[in-house]
Parts: sequence; structure tokens; C-alpha cells
Amino acid sequence: MRLFAWLAGLAMALGIASTSSAQILTTDFSGRLINYNPTSNSSATLYSSLAQPQSMVRGPDGFVYIANAATNSIDRHDPVTGAFVSTAVSSATLGVGFQPSGLAFNNGELYISNQVAFPTATPNSGGVFKYDFGSGLLSPVVTGLTQPEGLLFAGGNLYITELNNYTGRILKYDFVNPASTFVANGQGGLGAATGMTIGPDGELYVADVLGMAVRKYNLANPAVNSTFASGTGFNSPTSLAFLDSHMYVVNFGTGSNPDGFVSQFNALTGAFEANVVLGLFGGSAIVAVPEPTSLALCGLAAGGLWLRRRRAR
Repeated sequence: MRLFAWLAGLAMALGIASTSSAQILTTDFSGRLINYNPTSNSSATLYSSLAQPQSMVRGPDGFVYIANAATNSIDRHDPVTGAFVSTAVSSATLGVGFQPSGLAFNNGELYISNQVAFPTATPNSGGVFKYDFGSGLLSPVVTGLTQPEGLLFAGGNLYITELNNYTGRILKYDFVNPASTFVANGQGGLGAATGMTIGPDGELYVADVLGMAVRKYNLANPAVNSTFASGTGFNSPTSLAFLDSHMYVVNFGTGSNPDGFVSQFNALTGAFEANVVLGLFGGSAIVAVPEPTSLALCGLAAGGLWLRRRRAR
């Protein structure tokens, strides 16, 4: 118990973020970071100075990282208060013309998709890059893409949604062979893929912004697929997340009116349950923060290893 308390204290001293209850975080193009609490069925704006947020991901430190297209930067925010913590990757690092659109962590490194331009783009001008926090270097991983959007790691592979002026596909990259088409446009009804996540059943779930649906694909064989949810609860879905027994989908809407929203579905059947966050101006990203989520857990692992090494000396 004393060891746990000491490590928890160390985590707090190191600025490790923690949350005490499950929650959903979402963003919209008006610059807001919004919290939705499923227990109380209530939402609140935590932060309102984002700059056209395109995507959001939970980092290994427990903070949320948000890609801001308008400032060409990636910022780190506290998941509880929404407060800005620091700029994780600056516009100077990303460079002129870079437009961050997708984020994913793997082995402590941040992968960033560069959309270049929206809503239209020069073919093959985008790509995926890796940012090393230790060296501060940004290096290309996959190039020659047209409007890459969502990024996801599963089974050691990197999955990329390529919007391609709304005729997109999903690519798979195994870090050995060139990236190749995993799901072609039209396969399983796919219109234009944006955000992705792995469901509680281990399958790939994809927000189809053009098809107004969530598509489901088997990771071992994408020919095994289905439309998991469609119809009510959709207005240009951009991203999705699972939390407990529910699936949450953020909808962009028109972007110019507060007609974006977050909808809730049954995680097992895909049945629509409710619209839980309303009034979004271009709903763009969503992440689930399970209970308990604590960066202190990361600190515990690192601290425990450090303590063992100290005692072994």
C-alpha cells in the first residue's frame, strides 16, 4: 500500500492526468472540447479555444492530444478539466502546408496523417508521419496518399482511412511491404471512411461520412463485413468510440449550423438509443475515457520498474 501511495504521489508530481469516472470527450469546429458524462447524462464545454480540431487521441500519459488544422499544431489537454497543457508538436516542426488530420500512438511515438488540404486536395500529396518525442524528429512513414484521415494500430499494423475527395478507401501498412488497400471504396457499402476504432468484439468499426453509417469489417478478412448502424442518429459521422455497453458517434452536420451531435447506440446490436450531445458546429473527433483512467497507472508501471532496479543495485 505504501508503495502504491508513493507511486501515485510520484505520478501527481510528474503531472500525470487521471479521471475518476467514465466519460466521452468530443470536439467541434467552433473550437470546443466537450465532456459528456453518461452517468449523469450531462455535457459541458471544458475548453473553447481549439483551432479547427480534426482529430483527438488519448496518449500513453493519459492526456488527450488534439490536432488543430488552423494552427497546424498538436496540443495536449487535460482530460478532466480540458485545460491546455502544452503544445506537443509545433507548427514549426510540422512545416508549412502540413494539415494534421489523424493521430495514433504506437510504442510511445505519435503518428500523424497530413491531409494537406480540405475539402479537395492534389492527388498523392498527403501522407503519414511519425513524431519521436525524444529526438523531436518528424519522419515520413507512408507517402503518396490523397487526404489521409483516421489512423489506427491493430495487430502491429497501421490502418489508414484515405478520404480521396469522398471516394476513399482503407489502407493497411505492416511496416515491411508497401501500404495496400484493405477495404476498397464500395466494399461493404463504404462511401468515404473517416474515423476508426476497434470494437469490443475485436472487429474494425468505421465511420462512413458519405454513407451515413458505421461499417464493420473483420480484421482477418475484410470481405466479412456488415453495416453495423445506419439511419437515425447520423448526419455525416466523422468518428466513433466505444464505452461500456454503448457506441458513441460524433456527427459533423453541415458545419455552418449547430446541427452536429453525438449519438449513442447499443454496442452489441447497433440499435440507436439517443442523441446525447446536441448543438455541435461541425462535430469532428471523439474519444472514450474509461473508468478508472489514470496516467498514474503508467507511472506505477514505470515507477515499479525503476524501484526494482534501485533495490537490485
